[in-house]
Amino acid sequence: MTLTRVPELTTVMAILILSAVFGMLNPAFLGSGNIQAMLRASAYIGIPTIGMCLCLVAGMIDISVGALVGLVSCSVAWLIIYGHVTPILAMGIGLLIGFCSSSCVAFAILRFKMSPFIATIAMSFVLSGLAFAISGGSSEYPLPGNLAEIGNLAPLGISIAFVVMLVAGVIASYFLHFTVWGLTVRATGSDREVAKCTEVTPDAVNYVCFIVLGMLSALTSVLITLLVNGGSPYVGVGTEFKAILSCAIGGVSLFGYEGSVVGALLGVFLTQVISNGLISAGMPAPFQNVVLGVLLIGLVALDVARQNIKIAVREKE
Repeated sequence: MTLTRVPELTTVMAILILSAVFGMLNPAFLGSGNIQAMLRASAYIGIPTIGMCLCLVAGMIDISVGALVGLVSCSVAWLIIYGHVTPILAMGIGLLIGFCSSSCVAFAILRFKMSPFIATIAMSFVLSGLAFAISGGSSEYPLPGNLAEIGNLAPLGISIAFVVMLVAGVIASYFLHFTVWGLTVRATGSDREVAKCTEVTPDAVNYVCFIVLGMLSALTSVLITLLVNGGSPYVGVGTEFKAILSCAIGGVSLFGYEGSVVGALLGVFLTQVISNGLISAGMPAPFQNVVLGVLLIGLVALDVARQNIKIAVREKE
């Protein structure tokens, strides 16, 4: 019963059990080097997952995240390499692109009442097209100076991205769980019409959540650009689906209201354990996506069943 009520505990147990299983199949899986590698990799999915968690809890979803990461990466690299813009200004412009993109998505959904899926799919085409137009479909490298060294900094023995993820996670978790704003997010995700009756402004709440997701995605792209010493339109491919999967694994409902930032980040770690563990067990890398896709289908099916049960209970009452 406790595991059902606290999905984070279920995720932690799954991480421990799978780690033990993969460790028995390949002892190198539990080596310090591999654990550090998994933590580094998880950070670049974990940062946008925080924003995705807020959007989902508020009853929205954005699947243009991967295209946004690609566009910001190409833009920042092009500005630094070919535009001779100072790195700080280029990174600032990258964050501004994230802000503008998420604002446009939110405006289309909330002002014109477009479906979040349709609006964000359309935006992903726009962003992806711009990324390929800027880069010509190829990578832009290398970055001048010692920018690559910044991207490879390893505070805590892991990476600067991991530190950013922890800081962003703590801040987002505090606002979601310990402030009035967090209550308005949950109220919006539960029932927008009821929320309006309690003096909550659902549109404003959703705007903030979309913008946070856009800014965090852009920040992730900047960190990846520094890490790989260049930009590419392909760096964000699949980011949105991994973020959604991580949220679902961590107990965040795809129908709004339920979920936590801690659970979403634990979902990121569990996803990384599964991906890395399958490789260490000898499964070809392409089959990772097959496993993760099947897992996502199963989680969505469970979420739908759970929502139907809740509706049935309410109707009986």
